[in-house]
Amino acid sequence: MNNLRYYEKLCRPPDGALKAIQGGRLKGKTDINPQWRIKAMTEVFGPVGIGWMYEITKLSLEPAGDEIAAFAEVRVRYYENEKWSEWIPGTGGSMFLEKEKAGLHVSDECFKMATTDALSVALKAIGVGGDVYAGMHDGSKYKDASPEQPTAKPPAKPPAKPEPMPTHDEYKGKEGEYPLPTKLRVNGAKTVKDIPAAKLEKTIEWAKSNGYEDLMVSCQNYLPF
Repeated sequence: MNNLRYYEKLCRPPDGALKAIQGGRLKGKTDINPQWRIKAMTEVFGPVGIGWMYEITKLSLEPAGDEIAAFAEVRVRYYENEKWSEWIPGTGGSMFLEKEKAGLHVSDECFKMATTDALSVALKAIGVGGDVYAGMHDGSKYKDASPEQPTAKPPAKPPAKPEPMPTHDEYKGKEGEYPLPTKLRVNGAKTVKDIPAAKLEKTIEWAKSNGYEDLMVSCQNYLPF
């Protein structure tokens, strides 16, 4: 006997039965249409009262500071192999008297909402909507049970090879004449002596970072002492 036979039939609500909660403490969670639960149980077990049933065992009001909360206790069972299952309990709550910006609000549907909440808890134990409670369904697609592997980043492009340049030995004693690579030939500058003195240090750093060692040495030797 497959112990998950009912759970697997009931755990996945259709997208149309789900709604994202937009506000309050449950913002970001997913709400399941309560009527879908009734339909799902009916599809698997048969009509309520014949293939499955529930009873409201207790309704109560409890003060909570200046507010009053409503609570419901229910129990559910289903019919299988010509006998009823054990009772499956569920508890739920809502607000009867609640503070709002406009003042106190009294809800005449508090017990109905508390009962719906309690019924969802009991049915969850059978598997109804289980994937939503397990965080595997957000209303648009099922999430992979295993963490999604990050997409591999493409390998970084290798740095461009430096432009072929003469050695600094060829310009020993005349470092100012050492030619500049194409990238540094701006504003008419063609050789080291054309680089403003205030920019020589930065040029040395650039040459070092980009593989132009001969330019770096030529600039260092050309620096005024």
